[in-house]
Amino acid sequence: MRLLQILLVFSVFSSCGSRTDEQDKLGSIPASGPTELPAPKVNETKTEYHSFYDSIGQLPEPISGLIPDGFLPLDTAVGDLNLDGIDDVLLVAKNENEHSLHDQDDTLQFDRPLLILLGAADGRYALVRRNDKAVMCINCSGAVASDPYNDLEIKNGFFSVEHGVAEGPQHWNRIITFRYDRQKNDWYLFKDGLEAYNPLQEEESSTVIKTKKDFGDIPFEKYKLADWSVPSQF
Repeated sequence: MRLLQILLVFSVFSSCGSRTDEQDKLGSIPASGPTELPAPKVNETKTEYHSFYDSIGQLPEPISGLIPDGFLPLDTAVGDLNLDGIDDVLLVAKNENEHSLHDQDDTLQFDRPLLILLGAADGRYALVRRNDKAVMCINCSGAVASDPYNDLEIKNGFFSVEHGVAEGPQHWNRIITFRYDRQKNDWYLFKDGLEAYNPLQEEESSTVIKTKKDFGDIPFEKYKLADWSVPSQF
């Protein structure tokens, strides 16, 4: 379970430990963001499929049919991504052989496509954006550490991809947040933050947050994770 939480326009979610001010800043969205929209028109049972998957058959057919060949669903989140009042879906896909091949050779790295699926009032979805470099692979945090992928979150045109590892003395959390631009009809990198810390030695903790003034305009499809195998490289 992640240790990092998003405040303000994002809901508060559970974590394994207590929250700090620095953790809140890492994933926060300004209070001046988009206002609340009416209740979504479709997908009233959205919480039923916000989870990790073992089978493509666990997803509703309108969504499962959009997953690329050779991939299985890893996780989904539901919310309004383009501010039209209709629920949309974020979906992380994994290579169908990811776990078996990883067990044979833990140096292999497989892309995990992140798909933006926009919903329509009739319950159908359209795949409008894909990024293969926004989600960490199963062993991107090192051969010894666990899978760094944690969660997806959506709130009124914003969405975040959360990663983190809490093993041994070195812990870290990372949140990458994107924001929908109505005029450009696209999603752009809004904030990219990292917190690295040692739970036994607080003085060794560090937090770095990058915003548009650091990276400019980066469309979702153009975003690429930096090398975070050593957090100090950020």
